[in-house]
Amino acid sequence: MQSLCFSRASVSDGEITSFLSKVMIGGFFLRDTFSRPPCTLVQPSMEAVTDSCVNIPDFGKNFCPPIYPLGEQKWQLIMGVPLICIHSLQVKPSPFPPSFASQTVIECQPLMIHLQEQSCLRISSFLADGIVVNPGVVLPDSSVNSLVFTLKDLDISVPLDTTKLDNPSSKRNLTVEKSFAGARLHIEKLFFSESPSLKLKLLNLEKDPACFCLWEGQPIDASQKKWTAGASQLSLYLETSASLTGLQSYAGCTSGLWRCVEVKDSSVDVAMVSADGNPLRIVPPPGGVVRAGVACHQYLSNSSVEQLFFVLDLYTYFGKVSENIAIVGKSKRPKMDKNDSVSKFDGEGS
Repeated sequence: MQSLCFSRASVSDGEITSFLSKVMIGGFFLRDTFSRPPCTLVQPSMEAVTDSCVNIPDFGKNFCPPIYPLGEQKWQLIMGVPLICIHSLQVKPSPFPPSFASQTVIECQPLMIHLQEQSCLRISSFLADGIVVNPGVVLPDSSVNSLVFTLKDLDISVPLDTTKLDNPSSKRNLTVEKSFAGARLHIEKLFFSESPSLKLKLLNLEKDPACFCLWEGQPIDASQKKWTAGASQLSLYLETSASLTGLQSYAGCTSGLWRCVEVKDSSVDVAMVSADGNPLRIVPPPGGVVRAGVACHQYLSNSSVEQLFFVLDLYTYFGKVSENIAIVGKSKRPKMDKNDSVSKFDGEGS
């Protein structure tokens, strides 16, 4: 990380204390030093940042009275716009709904992510080595929270060697192995928001009798969850092999990238509520109500037989990697001996 800055302020009236935290990261790089050669997994985008100042959410403005003799002047000098900026407001003790116990806003400048199979397995193994808490140990939280995440631009590249896959689709068309070397996903103006007070236009909850507790004007609590996500543009490219020159003349292929799918102004809305009114901890809630809606303004597809075979290889590849990650996570979980569990229950009964 580069240029890490953390600040925190608190305001109290004697009973309730509000904490405003701000974290700014000027640069962030994640590298896998175990791979040969070392590979950079996450890094800032090569494009120039267009923003000129840091956006401050409403709850961060006029949080505390000015400090004499500083007044309203900035007491921290920030050079440029940080790569990641986090504003969080937390209230202690947690107020009862519908008041929010915490509000978090995360803003990210353009990022580039390069996915590698072995690197993902190493990261999942590292995370699985942490503390694993049983779901029943954590007490249900009845507070209401909100989260807003925005990302200006995201580029995800996934290399793939089809010769290592045991997929019949690749064997039926040998040109696929020579045509494509990976896939790239480009997303512009990505956003995600979670709050029970969201107004979801895609779902028409007011016309659904089963969602009466989600209607406008109904009290909000921890038994409800509302999510919305979207992007102004989403483009999927297939990366052509460097040795292949004939594909460069195809329509939709520029700079070694063959445009496969392009979606503009896409959005997803999700709303759910628990069946018994208790805080919602399991998604989707058992016996509860779940509503989802998907919309997009424009969808363009430049499909071909070669792309179809390669996409099938991608699905197979992601499936195998997901299975391996799940196996790594299960192998790291602590196993309880049956004798220990029996003795535990006997001790409680006595």
